[in-house]
Amino acid sequence: VVVKPEIKVQDEHLMKTAELTKLLAKGPEQGGYTLIDSRPPEGFAKGYIPTAISIPFPKMKEMRDKLPKDKERLVIFYCQGYR
Repeated sequence: VVVKPEIKVQDEHLMKTAELTKLLAKGPEQGGYTLIDSRPPEGFAKGYIPTAISIPFPKMKEMRDKLPKDKERLVIFYCQGYR
């Protein structure tokens, strides 16, 4: 069992669905984003947002090489939304 720490995200760092939809329509290169699905592999296998890459929360440290090298690039994380 993985216990996730509670993470507080400031409102200005949250993205509205409409904004994400516009970025997804551009694609990762033109939109300048990397989309990370942090759900367990089973959730990713059931379906995911197009262009997302799977980096399950418990594997974040060991899979950090999948994150963009450019520290200025927008990185968007999504998950199941509950603990």
